[in-house]
Amino acid sequence: MICRYCGHEVKDGTKFCNNCGANLGAEQPMQDIYSQNAPQPNNVPEPNQYGQPPFNNNNLPPSDLPVVPMPKRKTNPILVVVIVLVVIGLVAAVFSHLNNDVNRVKNGTIDIDDYKGKKWGDVLDDVCKDSKWKAYKDGSTHLVKYTGVKKSDGKDIEIVFKLSSNRKTFTIKSLTEDGKEYTNQTKIAFTIMQIFNGTL
Repeated sequence: MICRYCGHEVKDGTKFCNNCGANLGAEQPMQDIYSQNAPQPNNVPEPNQYGQPPFNNNNLPPSDLPVVPMPKRKTNPILVVVIVLVVIGLVAAVFSHLNNDVNRVKNGTIDIDDYKGKKWGDVLDDVCKDSKWKAYKDGSTHLVKYTGVKKSDGKDIEIVFKLSSNRKTFTIKSLTEDGKEYTNQTKIAFTIMQIFNGTL
């Protein structure tokens, strides 16, 4: 047997170690096992502040259980297709929503003398070239911007239409002609008549 105090080999049944004289028959106190004076086996870690040996994974016996890898989760192709279709649908709905605003304004009739009953899109395309329409939002307000170049003098024109909350009717928010912006409704109506008649 081995003396638990000094590590010296002694005969089995010996009550006292013939090397260090320790009583091998008595129970060994915990503090003696890990005291600095007692010899420490090489593979025993230093005790912690409570006199207990620290936990060390290296001292655990190796597990005989085989390591089974987790199965890889397969992607459901149907789910992927559904997600893609939903995203495409949302994008298409947004563009359709904006295009509807442009169409509402282009197909809306003009409330100006000599042009009543005519559509905004037809008249503006008639008096201007390079016509461009764009729908957008400013906060919760739906707007449509028209830009073009007057055929009469080659000056740029921009008209911003403001749609009502139900987006069924609209008014002109502003008109910019050759860099000069008008927001007064009377001035806007007068300027538009002059543009339509080719006098401005």
